[in-house]
Amino acid sequence: MYKTRFSQWGFVKNNTEEEVKKLLSMKFQRDAEGKVSEFVRNGRVINLGTYLKRKGVTEYDLVDFETPADLPSYVRCRTPTPPPAPGYLRSPELLRAQETVVGNLRKAFLHCRQSELDTKTTVGWTTVMVWGAGSTELLYEANKRVERGGAGQGVDLMEAFQQLEVDLQKLSPQSIKEVLMGMVHRDPGMMTALSKYLAAYSTTNYERLHPLRQIFTTLYEVQQKHGPMTLSDLVWDCIPTLADELESIYGRRHPYVARTWIDLALFYRHTNGERLQKLISEYQPHRRAVESKEGAHSPEAFAFRYTLLQLLHAVNPQSPALKAETLALWEELKDSGRTFLTRSSDANTYCVHDAVKVTPWTKRCKETYATIAELLQRYASVKVRFYFEENMHTDEYEHVPDAMSAWGFVMGQSVFSGNRVI
Repeated sequence: MYKTRFSQWGFVKNNTEEEVKKLLSMKFQRDAEGKVSEFVRNGRVINLGTYLKRKGVTEYDLVDFETPADLPSYVRCRTPTPPPAPGYLRSPELLRAQETVVGNLRKAFLHCRQSELDTKTTVGWTTVMVWGAGSTELLYEANKRVERGGAGQGVDLMEAFQQLEVDLQKLSPQSIKEVLMGMVHRDPGMMTALSKYLAAYSTTNYERLHPLRQIFTTLYEVQQKHGPMTLSDLVWDCIPTLADELESIYGRRHPYVARTWIDLALFYRHTNGERLQKLISEYQPHRRAVESKEGAHSPEAFAFRYTLLQLLHAVNPQSPALKAETLALWEELKDSGRTFLTRSSDANTYCVHDAVKVTPWTKRCKETYATIAELLQRYASVKVRFYFEENMHTDEYEHVPDAMSAWGFVMGQSVFSGNRVI
């Protein structure tokens, strides 16, 4: 009789599987809203992590999305009190989490570097202009849609996670950085979903001491205990050290280093003027070596010019050096035969057939090209629309006849369909 009463009142030693399923159903529902969940039974916090560890399963093994999120009468769900804002990242627990993330990032970068050396892989400057992982742009676009409250964000997010599963099998330092930065200053629900997915995937697919498993499980624990905002702040606090590690392992002139600082400036308005000046001072003479080796009109040379422009813009968007470099880029684009006057109603509007090519599974970071187009309009007084081979020409990209003929001559093939370029 006593055992029956204790069970009815919730005074039990261990959680039951049925009870845990209900708690997880409620937790996942609140996770989607960016809320941290803490379950309390008779004044004591229920530790779901202990149950999952004892059973050797993950949340995804037990959660049933068809199960209603109805809690037993003796269990209540609450949002734990967050830590105080000033200096809370200095707490011993979060400092240890940060050390775990940074230490394992270094291990992951060293592993990537050694793999590149073993396979004699060369990382070129064209990588600065593209996403390191195909899922990164999908997650970025899905987050923007969620923030706007647009319809169909669930479909976009599912597509992003499917691509992320492919990307996780071939991560590079650039894509590792992009995945981490996907948890900074984003929609709380998005950050929660991403950190949960990464933890579940790495637990299932990586060995216990694998650096990515250590990183992703640590970040998910931070999200679970302290919420998405603390997770965002902790990851953001790691990014400058991430840039330092990349520079120490790959060298200052490596494209990964330049791309990191460009991303910080472009997407997060964060710049380190002194650091960027050092990069620029080394990159400017290095450009001659790139052009001499690859050719002045090669994809590598143009990608290098784009990189230098973006770094100069991050340091000082009004500098004479930036203006001179922009004008020089426009002359090179014209000399290479890649600029075509369009039929647009706006005067001096050009279609630029970009030299940078990518494999099908990656997508371009449009914002990086938007910066270049903005500079060309400001200093060269031309409006530029970048066109890529996998895109179709629309009315706004349609060339004037002379330009179409020139492009057909350059390509050595027919590009006409009436008055349209195909």
